[in-house]
This record gives sequence, C-alpha cells and structure tokens, in this order.
Amino acid sequence: NIAEEERQEWLAPSLVRLVDLYRMTGRFKMSDKLADRLKDLEKANKKDVIKGEKKSLSALKKLIVTGSDETDQIEDYCYQLNDIAVSYMDAGLWEMSRGLLEKTIVLAREGLPENSLVINNLMDNLAIIDLKDNHNEKYLEVKERLVKAIENRKLTAGRASAGLFSTLEALSEVNRRLGLFDEARQNAAG
Repeated sequence: NIAEEERQEWLAPSLVRLVDLYRMTGRFKMSDKLADRLKDLEKANKKDVIKGEKKSLSALKKLIVTGSDETDQIEDYCYQLNDIAVSYMDAGLWEMSRGLLEKTIVLAREGLPENSLVINNLMDNLAIIDLKDNHNEKYLEVKERLVKAIENRKLTAGRASAGLFSTLEALSEVNRRLGLFDEARQNAAG
C-alpha cells in the first residue's frame, strides 16, 4: 500500500514479492492477478523510458544544433541517455542500448570536448555491450574496444577513475575467455 500511494519506485519489487508469497501459499488466482498487473506496469514503464529517451535526445539535438555552450546541460542530457541505455542493457535490449549510445556519442562529440568524462562513460558502456552481446565470440575485437575505452578513460580522468572499474572488469572477463590468465589477473587487480 505504501508503494502504491507514496513510493511508486517500490511498486514493481513489492508486486514481485507478493506474487511469490501468494504462489508459495497456494493462492494462485491472486498470484496470477498480481503477475498480470506487474506485466502491465512493466509495459507502462518501458513506454515512459522510451518517451524519456525521445525527449532527451530531442533536447540534446536542439542544444547541439543551436551551438549552445551550455556544457552542463549537454552533459546532463548525455548522462540521462546513458542511464536509459544502461537500463536497456539490464533488460537485455542490446540493439536499443547500442543504438542509443551511438547516437548520444555522435551528439556528445559535437557539443563537448573529446576528453570529456561523459564521452568516456558512453564509450565504456558501448564497449561493455560488445562483451555482453557477443554471440559470435569475437573476443579479440571486443578486447580491442575495451583497451581503447580504458586508454581514453586513463587519459581523461587518470588511473584512479571510479568509472574505470567496470571496463577493467569486462576486459578481465575477455582475457579469461581468451585464456590470457595473467592479463586477466592484472585487469581484475586494477
């Protein structure tokens, strides 16, 4: 009830728990009813995310086309779009995530300096998608992209950059899959 009335972000997790609880106690009709409600909620959330993507992309394009020097605004929109792309990744929507990151990178490069942390974050996530959506097991190509993303991040933010961790972790995974265990340990150690 609290999730329903006051904390909408708690609604989906609460429904998941209730569905499980009703199933465990043998109340299958109620469980199915809540499961249907959860599906409807997820569809609505997906529509909201796509609407947010379109709105943010449109606003970012407008800033770039007008030649705005509002770097903070450009960065904010890029980060919003990056977060949406990550939510697509979390849902396994690789092509939607990849497409959004690629569009955002093009716009970010037009409105921000090349050594921007925003661009690095976008590039890191694009490289990580290549690992997660690597059905052809082209690990050498993925490794090359990850190494480039890491080098760019180090040049921009230094070796101690917090954003470097996930990309190093992905590179470690690629090296393990390639049988390069010493390199994998080095990457995992940071």
